[in-house]
Amino acid sequence: MRVGLVGVPGSGKSTLFRALARLQGPASVRAAAIHVPDERLLRLATLVDAKKTTPAEIILHDMPALSLRGSQEAESVAAARGVDLLAHVVGAYVDPGNVKGVAAKEIRALEEEMILLDQGLVESRLERVTHMIRVGRKEETPEMELLLRCKSCLEEGRSLRSTALSEADEKRLRGFQLLTMKPRFVILNVAEGDLAGEVPGLAELREREAALGVEVTTICAQLERELAELPPEELQGFLNEMGIGELGRDKLIRAAYTQLGFVTFFTAGRPEARAWTVRRGTPAVEAAGEIHSDMERGFIRAEVVRYEDLISAGSHTAARSKGAVRLEGRDYRIEDGDVLLIRFSA
Repeated sequence: MRVGLVGVPGSGKSTLFRALARLQGPASVRAAAIHVPDERLLRLATLVDAKKTTPAEIILHDMPALSLRGSQEAESVAAARGVDLLAHVVGAYVDPGNVKGVAAKEIRALEEEMILLDQGLVESRLERVTHMIRVGRKEETPEMELLLRCKSCLEEGRSLRSTALSEADEKRLRGFQLLTMKPRFVILNVAEGDLAGEVPGLAELREREAALGVEVTTICAQLERELAELPPEELQGFLNEMGIGELGRDKLIRAAYTQLGFVTFFTAGRPEARAWTVRRGTPAVEAAGEIHSDMERGFIRAEVVRYEDLISAGSHTAARSKGAVRLEGRDYRIEDGDVLLIRFSA
């Protein structure tokens, strides 16, 4: 899962990136892995006496500013198209009383920039497809019709997330990595004193963005950096004392899973207990491919047991004797908390 932080200079984007990624080294680092905490994985590892535990990861990117102009245009656009989710960092730590105006304006400015970038890509592809049809390749007609719909939507100033697209349409467009099709959420970088309360204008901003399918959360980048240096045994007590409840890092992880529709499944054995992430409803054969490409190619079946059933039974053997282990085929849809054993032929 790849998440890109975007934001204007002064938003605190890079400070937040380094705090979330727990970076202490050179400022030139622009990508880092964040481990996703999951108590279920730790309990599974204990249950099977695993020698190694590997959590799921989010690869966090500190993105260059999106721009239609300048020498960094190709770099910034390519970077944005390469992530799964865009997290828009908006600075609200200087003037929290003007969140509704400033943040809404900044959010809309980024949306307009992405609409224009997508419009250029769609028009370029449409020109090529139209030419192919003119020289006799009529099989390209469905793509042309889809691109015309996208062009119309973008010309109206609307993101492609706001238009009705079938599963086949989305699959056809996936290779273009259109920015306004990407899930996104907004991070308001607020002052420390505003974390525990309600920032003026935040409720209205959340309501407006929710209508567009966009979540808004609050994080204090400066505080997050300070909290990252606390020992784990002191951290929760400090959060409770401040009335915060959870780290900004945990907010980002939860928002990423929600916006992308991701779920976690597990593999657990003596060598390793590991958490994996896939989109909700992913077929078992594709989930097997996340583990290893050979498993997808030679997939036979999946032995599936719910995490809760396995923990309750105490072992795979006991779960199997209770009928909690199911044999599923390649089209079985993965659910959150599934523990898989993939049978395949090499």
